[in-house]
Amino acid sequence: MSFLNKYNFKIKKGRHKANGIHFGISYGNTHNGWTFKLDKNCRYPKPEHTGVNKLVGFTLGLFPKIKQFKEEYSSVIKLPFGLCYIKAVHWNSLRVGFQPEFDIPDLTRIYAYMYQKGIREYFDIGTTRHDVKEHVFIYLKRHEVIYEYNNVEWPMEYEVTTKLGRKCYPYFGGQSPAVNNMNIFLKKW
Repeated sequence: MSFLNKYNFKIKKGRHKANGIHFGISYGNTHNGWTFKLDKNCRYPKPEHTGVNKLVGFTLGLFPKIKQFKEEYSSVIKLPFGLCYIKAVHWNSLRVGFQPEFDIPDLTRIYAYMYQKGIREYFDIGTTRHDVKEHVFIYLKRHEVIYEYNNVEWPMEYEVTTKLGRKCYPYFGGQSPAVNNMNIFLKKW
């Protein structure tokens, strides 16, 4: 991340991660708020393999987990002896995602996107248009997480075992890489 342009992230065509080195520790953040803006290149035709793109968020835990393999784990690397390796971001994390509404021009869906003990869940929390500044929040409590977007709250059960983790930055993902150079403005409150 450039110090001169510290709120602008670019995901280059053919890549998944935003340019630059992005690393930050997250600890004890119970109220997380961000302003974001997606440029017009965050819209693209529907690829063969699509997934929800990640905008921002954080993990709850720093290190990968070695667990007994279970079919319901969404993203794992299988190891010998029935074990598997799970990145912290795929074990416990709370993120905000986005994906174009492929059938409606100029509309992008915003998602609550989370992993809890290796199980991925995501659901639609609203829409945005390109070049519009929006605000999104994640409130973390002991047994609950609340996503807020456009002044609407979505509370859900979520067992918080640690508040130490790492910050998560823009990522184009699923299996397909970015089809355009995408620019994302992102500022934490």
